[in-house]
Parts: sequence; structure tokens; C-alpha cells
Amino acid sequence: MAILAGGAVVFVLRYAGWSASYALFAFDIFAVPFIAYISDGRRLLVWQVCILTSVACLIGGILRVGGETFFDVLQPAFVFWATGTILSSPAPIHWFFRKVDKSKRIILLVPIAVSLVVLYLMVKLITH
Repeated sequence: MAILAGGAVVFVLRYAGWSASYALFAFDIFAVPFIAYISDGRRLLVWQVCILTSVACLIGGILRVGGETFFDVLQPAFVFWATGTILSSPAPIHWFFRKVDKSKRIILLVPIAVSLVVLYLMVKLITH
């Protein structure tokens, strides 16, 4: 289901034009956490499969049009993966924190927050 959802969003983007890229952000914010939530015990894996599937379909669409090499596509692929991870991360962070003792949550919050900030800064650096 996660693989089909990622491909469906890129299919919609292809026919709606790039101005419909808001559909990709809505997919990252709402659909990815929902699909991961209804999955069995591997929510974190399904979460990343949803995002990586949409990125892989996006790369395939760019390469199909032509004119770009595979290495030229890696930069937008990273930006879309990082943006999708940042936008959909509150739900997986919540699921992860539910399993951790309350005394250890603050210790784990620091590396998670630093990781999200680093991803955001990398996207800012790449896109400017």
C-alpha cells in the first residue's frame, strides 16, 4: 500500500503539473503518517518506504523526460526525501516516544531535534 500511494501521488503530479506539488506536501503531512499508523508493527519502515517511493517515482519521471543524468537528479531527490521526512516526522516521533521511559525522553529528544534541524539546514543550503 505504501508503494502504491507514493506512486499515485507522483502520477497525479505528472498530469496536474508542477503547480500541484502541494499535493506532495499534503501527502507527506497527512497520508504518510496515516498509512504508517495503519500498518502492522513496522511503522518506521513503512513511513520511510512511503517517502522513498514518491522520491523514486519522481526520479523516474525526471529521467524519463531526459536531459538529466542520474547524478543531476540526486540533489532534488535528497531535497524531496528530506522535506518529506521533516514534514511527516511528528507522528513517528510520537510513536517512538510512547515506547520510551519518560526519564529517557529528554535525552532522546536532543538528537532527534538536532537531526531534523540538520536536515532542514541541508535543504536550505542546497536550494539556495
